[in-house]
Amino acid sequence: VEVLRGPQSTFFGRNTSAGAINVISAKPSEETEGHFRVRAGNRQMREYEGALSGPITDTLSGRLALVATERGAFLDNPLGQDAGGEDKSGARAQLAFNPNENFDALFKYEYMTTKRYGTTQQGIDPGPGGADLPINQYLAAQGEDFKTDLTQYVVTTGIYADLNEDTRWTARMKNMQLVMNY
Repeated sequence: VEVLRGPQSTFFGRNTSAGAINVISAKPSEETEGHFRVRAGNRQMREYEGALSGPITDTLSGRLALVATERGAFLDNPLGQDAGGEDKSGARAQLAFNPNENFDALFKYEYMTTKRYGTTQQGIDPGPGGADLPINQYLAAQGEDFKTDLTQYVVTTGIYADLNEDTRWTARMKNMQLVMNY
């Protein structure tokens, strides 16, 4: 990881007036190597990570890295599906071609997908009549103490997820890069 302070538009484009953070992934190695790691945590968090790198021929080497993370919900929802769960998976494949000392090429393909289950929201009373909203009626029946302040009418101090079972979002990222040096 490289942190560059100050304007970096010459090397990284016009949107780097305050600096840039450059993340450089590991390149294919000339020796066969690999690793595998498993981590676990609270809320059913499990993470798997592995990489394999090495020569394919005398002038071509490759690297494959995989990662997968699962995390269970962190928000108990009295109205339905719990929220906050997340699944991520990704892969990076690289090929390095070095036919001689004057030329080299690196091809990289990356893919990442993230799925989040549920969103969170806090009940806000929009003013007169807000207590008649279904979520507010439910919270009042549960004994929530509605509080107000000068900027908004907060109907509860808790945060709830108001979801059905299909509420989720998915983000996918794909990236290809070819760098040649002569």
